[in-house]
Amino acid sequence: MKKIIILGAGMVGRAMAIDLSKKHQVTSVDRDKKALDFLSDKPNIQTETLDVTDHESLAMAIRNSDMVISAVPGFLGMQTMIQVIKQKKDLVDISFMPEDVMHLDSLAKENKVTVVMDCGVAPGMPNYMVGYHNQRMKIDE
Repeated sequence: MKKIIILGAGMVGRAMAIDLSKKHQVTSVDRDKKALDFLSDKPNIQTETLDVTDHESLAMAIRNSDMVISAVPGFLGMQTMIQVIKQKKDLVDISFMPEDVMHLDSLAKENKVTVVMDCGVAPGMPNYMVGYHNQRMKIDE
């Protein structure tokens, strides 16, 4: 069982926590306690109130996790991603953010972490899948 922390307990963050808790130990964090209340009685899900803009608290919260999933609003995405990378944690980010994150490649390599960004429902993961298959075959529609 991997220890996964999910940053953000909104509609998508909650769904991921429930799904991942079937095979992993999940911690769901959010600054809004009411968002966490929905998850408080679910097995294998711990909840914690946390403001991801508090970098010290974020570092403490993710320190024992095997993986971090960021489901924060897009305007918080870039700074959250930077802080997670600096803590040497692998990250999957599902929030779309307007900034270009490719300049973080060297920071991720320096900290020996893998970051999958913009991996939301759509656009997101479907774009990765189409791109992958488009390189291997001709896709018309």
